[in-house]
Amino acid sequence: MLSQPRDVSFVTDWNDIPPLPARPATDYRRRALAIWPGLDRVRLRRAHNDPLRIARLAASGTSLPIETVVVLLMGDA
Repeated sequence: MLSQPRDVSFVTDWNDIPPLPARPATDYRRRALAIWPGLDRVRLRRAHNDPLRIARLAASGTSLPIETVVVLLMGDA
């Protein structure tokens, strides 16, 4: 006796889930210069867009702790 074909339309593969849209890369250097226009641009370029390195650079010239500067840099872009 032949079995009835099973309805497998409800089964999905993990590959069927569309990927999340990629967020555009944030330019933390540009953001840091918008907040602190007096930052040294040469030293800022050497930070290679790393938010923690930029935060250390910016925090050295302000009274803000590094954690606060990181939040300012990485907040809603």
